[in-house]
Order: sequence, then structure tokens, then C-alpha cells
Amino acid sequence: MAALAAQTPAPKAVAAPTSNKAGVSLVTTTRVIVAVVVDVPGPAGPAAHFGPPSIGLQQGVRQVVTIPIYDTGAVLMKPYLAGDLRRCSGGPAVLSLAQQLDTFVPRTSIGYPWYVNNQVLSAGCYRATVSLDLRAGGTRLASYTGTLQVGVAATKVRRPPVQHPVVPKPSLPSWLVPAAAGAALLLLIAVLLLLRGRSQRRRLLERLKSKAPEP
Repeated sequence: MAALAAQTPAPKAVAAPTSNKAGVSLVTTTRVIVAVVVDVPGPAGPAAHFGPPSIGLQQGVRQVVTIPIYDTGAVLMKPYLAGDLRRCSGGPAVLSLAQQLDTFVPRTSIGYPWYVNNQVLSAGCYRATVSLDLRAGGTRLASYTGTLQVGVAATKVRRPPVQHPVVPKPSLPSWLVPAAAGAALLLLIAVLLLLRGRSQRRRLLERLKSKAPEP
């Protein structure tokens, strides 16, 4: 549903009658709006379908599974995406997904990135199962189950460099450096005075012994 609007290009100022000498003018604009309704074939509801997923590398540092999603509906929607990835030979899921997606615009498509974090899928055959619901636990819009081949090239993940934490070195306050230097100087002077005092006492004792009368 839409509307068409038309108005006069130049509004006219009309003087309003007043009971005093002050003048008042009003600007009037003539505008006409006509509603327009367009009927399109098909139900006005959400709809979608999947394409086959693929796997690749994101800048060589992690794997990413791309899930093509096509919005074939006629209204805006915020669907809920869920899925898992298992080896074709069976076993538990090696990757799981549960994500509330943002707004989808009708007749558009995206390649949703399913990132593989903290692990690397080895080369081989996997079975992907994904579903798209109108909301978590709500109406099912689309589902897909198929195989996903992980080639050797998709396993060449470069490990990012380990970031070692920087440990700050302890530093003395600026005022403590001259204080420590002064204390060291005073200690040195005290040691020199002590040594000098001992030397003087030794010489005095030697002189007293040399002057003492023999028995």
C-alpha cells in the first residue's frame, strides 16, 4: 500500500481579520493525498530455501562454512537458524549452530558464515543439517540435509601468533631515586669516619705503648 500526494507550488498568505491595529497573516497550503493499493499474486507471508553449504578459509586463520539462504517470501522477517555438522561415518556433532538472525528483506539472498572456532575440521566427508524457522521453536520455513566435502586445502589453517602478556617492570618513584642516592652517600661517609676513627685509636695506642716505662 502506498499513496500519491500533490500540493500547490506556492502557498498564499491570507490576512486574518483582527480587532486591533496589529496585522496577522496565515499561510495556507492545499494538499491532496490519494491512497494507492497494489495487489500482487501469491500469499503475503515469509518463505525461504537453502542452497548447498560450502567450506573455505577466512584469511587463512580459521575455517568458515557458508550457508546460502534465499528469501522467497513477500514480507520482512527475522528467522531463527539452527544446524549441526557430523561425519558421514556417524558419531556426535562436531559443529553446532543456533542463531537468531537479523531482518531479511523479501527477494534477497545471503551467504551466512558459520565460523569454525577453536578447532580445525579434518579433510573428509561431513553431513550438514540446517533449518530455518520463523522463530525459535516456531513455524519451519526451510530445511536442508546434505553432504559437505572438506578438501585438504580447507584444512591449511595458519595458527595466529601467540600474544604473550606484557608484564610491566617495577619502577621506583621519581622522588625515591635521589633519596636513595643521598642515603648511600651518607652510609659511605659513616663507613669512612668509622675506619678513620679506628685508625686514629690504633696510632694513639701505639704511641702510649712506646712511652710507657719499662718495669
